[in-house]
Amino acid sequence: MDQPDDKMNSSRNRTQTTPSQGERPHRALLASSLVTGLLLAALAVGVYALYHMDNWSRSVETAEQRPQLDLSAHIDIPEDLLAYDELRRANLSLETPVGIATGADGSIYVVGDTTLQVLHSDNSTSQAELDSEPTCVAASQHNETADRRIYIGVPGQVIVCNDAAEVVDRWPIDSAKSILTGIAVWGDHVFVADAGQRVVLHFGADGQLIGMIGKADPDRQMPGFVIPSPHFDLVVDQDVILHVVNPGARRIESFSFDGQLQSFWGQGGSKLADFFGCCNPAELARLRVGRWVSAEEG
Repeated sequence: MDQPDDKMNSSRNRTQTTPSQGERPHRALLASSLVTGLLLAALAVGVYALYHMDNWSRSVETAEQRPQLDLSAHIDIPEDLLAYDELRRANLSLETPVGIATGADGSIYVVGDTTLQVLHSDNSTSQAELDSEPTCVAASQHNETADRRIYIGVPGQVIVCNDAAEVVDRWPIDSAKSILTGIAVWGDHVFVADAGQRVVLHFGADGQLIGMIGKADPDRQMPGFVIPSPHFDLVVDQDVILHVVNPGARRIESFSFDGQLQSFWGQGGSKLADFFGCCNPAELARLRVGRWVSAEEG
């Protein structure tokens, strides 16, 4: 009776460990699907990598083909264009000089910090302390010492000094927006560039405001001055014409003393005769021979 039981147990064990005919294809299909999935995933990763490598190489090629800004022509100036040599160098006591002007006797006036420093024609120097930080300076061209005046722009006013740098008058500017950036003098006419108000203030020798020049007037198709930063200069030449920088338009505009626009010249660009950048020139001067000298920012 023991043998049949052993055979029965052995048969049961074989039944539990041996897969049925239906399970074998199922497991084979599962393994095949897994391998196929891994192959597809690997293929997708490869395609993705090749796509991005191709895009990267294209971006590099595109970057190499982009136009490059070449400033060498503006940095390396040909020697035949260097028409002036340094004749004199003076040490200043100012940490931050902001304005310079010349007098009738050859003196040079420099303002900065809270100081007016005078470089006299005999190479001596003198200075006077101011009660405000200056922003610009100009000097009258009278031959008589008693008639000479130095005009200094400071926040909210113009300080008037005599030839000894003593304050003799103050002209208040009635505007909280006022930022004085330049002064030009011709006889009894004093023109003050106000970058804050975007106009030129025209004063008489007594400090009375005669008028404003360059104010925007849509009715007269006058757009006014475009002044993105506090760089706004002006010059009066020997033809008694007021020349004013319109920095945002990158040109010089010429006015009669009564404020009538006479002409304008200049354009933006990178050529030697052009005004470079967004808003230039920053400073302007005219030589007695009629040539212009400009300083540009940026």
